[in-house]
Amino acid sequence: MAKKNSGRVLGLALGGGGARGMAHIGILKALEKADIQFNVVTGTSVGSLVGALTAAGRSAAEIEEAARDIAWSDLASIAVPKLGLVKSKKLEETLERLIGSDDIQSLKMPYAAVATDIVTAEEVVFTDGPVAEAVRASCSVPVVFEPIKVRDRLFVDGGLVNEVPGDVARQLGADVVISVDLNADRKRNTPPGNLIDVLFYSLNILVAGTSQAGRTSADIRLEPDLQGFGYADLDRIDEAVERGERVVEEHLQEIHALLE
Repeated sequence: MAKKNSGRVLGLALGGGGARGMAHIGILKALEKADIQFNVVTGTSVGSLVGALTAAGRSAAEIEEAARDIAWSDLASIAVPKLGLVKSKKLEETLERLIGSDDIQSLKMPYAAVATDIVTAEEVVFTDGPVAEAVRASCSVPVVFEPIKVRDRLFVDGGLVNEVPGDVARQLGADVVISVDLNADRKRNTPPGNLIDVLFYSLNILVAGTSQAGRTSADIRLEPDLQGFGYADLDRIDEAVERGERVVEEHLQEIHALLE
């Protein structure tokens, strides 16, 4: 892969954003079409999910096919409210079905998932251990999902500390980083349409200042136009994928210049 990129090590950092993460698939499809291959992938929240599938060797078409078959019932089950409204064990089981029970270090390329230790408020980067467990930790949106206990620590969504982990991609060896920010439209978005939207909007306000290191580490920041897309709109995959493809096409000349 590095040879195709003129010796550059290309990293892809996929940000969080709930069902908006369907746009990540369009990003991958457009990069594949342009024969741009990356060597490192990192992700936060839904970005960790799409990134894990990519690092496991799944093509964009395969990820899109899997996404079309996924419903919220595959990702969560109702919990008696204590630490969260729903349990995310189903998410982990879905991942194991899609990826297997692989360890992160057995994936086809370097990969990392970002999560937050809810007790210490620390950013934790998963670079080893079970893939499904790491993704589940990274995707555990506070209040919605119960926190997950891993290695005697309690984890919630990585977006609280690093929403777009471009800096983590550099830590894994990337010297050129493309990041994908699904929430760049936060200041011009439509009003929230449901409880999940209210929660994500609120989190976006809170984390806007905590994710600058990850965002500014990228050489190119892709910000797909997702205005009007809710955070629970799993049924708008075609539109989201198209928006992802479009933003890559808009930056294609810039990407090729960096790699050359």
